[in-house]
Order: sequence, then C-alpha cells, then structure tokens
Amino acid sequence: MIFDLDGTLLNSTDAILESFRLAAEALGLDIDLEEVRRSLGMPSRAILERSLRSAADEGALERFLELRRELHNQLVLKCELFEDAVPTLRDLRSRGLLLALASSNRRGRLEAVLERHGLSALFDAVVSYEDVRRGKPHPDMVLKVLEELGVRPDEAVMVGDAESDVLCARRAGVRAVLIDRSGSLSHVGEDFRVRSLRELVELIDSLDC
Repeated sequence: MIFDLDGTLLNSTDAILESFRLAAEALGLDIDLEEVRRSLGMPSRAILERSLRSAADEGALERFLELRRELHNQLVLKCELFEDAVPTLRDLRSRGLLLALASSNRRGRLEAVLERHGLSALFDAVVSYEDVRRGKPHPDMVLKVLEELGVRPDEAVMVGDAESDVLCARRAGVRAVLIDRSGSLSHVGEDFRVRSLRELVELIDSLDC
C-alpha cells in the first residue's frame, strides 16, 4: 500500500493553500488559488507555473518558492493527522501489508512530520520528490517504492487525494484509489474511490490484498 501524505493522511491542504496565498501576497504576484488546489500533489514549481496569472522573471519565481517553502515548513507542523490515519495504518500493517509513503514534500519536512506524529515506524519505505528525477504526476516515486520493496505493480495500490496521485499510480501500472473526503472531487481516472480511510480497509478486504 502506497500512501500520499498531504490531504490523505495529514489534514494539511488548507495550510498549503495558505502558504501559496501568503507568499504571493508578500511578493505581489497574482496566482489562481483554485488552480493551486487542483494542482496539489505536484512539485511547488509546477504548481506555481500552472497557477501564475501575472508575468514574473526567474528571480521572482525563486523568491516566491523560497518564501513559500519557509511558510509551508511553519504551517505544516501545526497540522494534525486525520482521525482515521493511524488506526488504518496499524490495521493494514497488522495484516502483513507493506506500507510506503510517496510524497511531494522535501525529505527534511517529510521526516519532521513523520517524527512529530510518530509515523516513521509504520512505513517500510518513504520516498520524497527529492529522491527521484521527476515528481508527480510522473510515475517515478511509485516506481522507486516498488523497487525498494521488491513489489510488482500489479501487487500494489496507491492512495491519494489528488489527480496527480492517480496519474502517478496509473502511469506506474499500479491501481489508484482516490480518497474524496468531501464527496466533491471529479472523476480523474481512479480505479476506486473512498470517502475515508476506514472505507479503504473495506475495499482492501474486497480486493483480497
């Protein structure tokens, strides 16, 4: 089982959006926050390029990314896990399933979040976007997880809350589960859809993983 972090296990979507909003406001850049929301899960540079509505030179983009990174580091450590995150991870692990994390976070931030919430021991592999050449929606992170765990694509399932997670999984030949906690996400090519991580456990039972 491969999990995304932000918006899947960690209730951090609003914090990420706020980091983009504050950085844009501070530097006078015009960005489309709805496009930011739709692009979540991708590397920050890609999100900025998709959401920017005003011209900006490379120096301005670099300043934005650095400031947004600092804001994100501050805000994300105040975010909490979804209530069903730890029970679900422990349940799946008790069944003998290998668990992995594939996140677009930098490794330092990712390790800080895992340590704060006591999650490190629950994962058999952790891959950040710094560990691969291309971030989501490219398949590189999922392929690296499969390589590290010695698992075939048809033996794995990827769980995430964004289109980039689904595309990353499908391009790696892995089944994709979209977690739609609000019930408002559009179909993005996922194989399965759940409203909570507890529903995910029921799905895994039905798939006989």
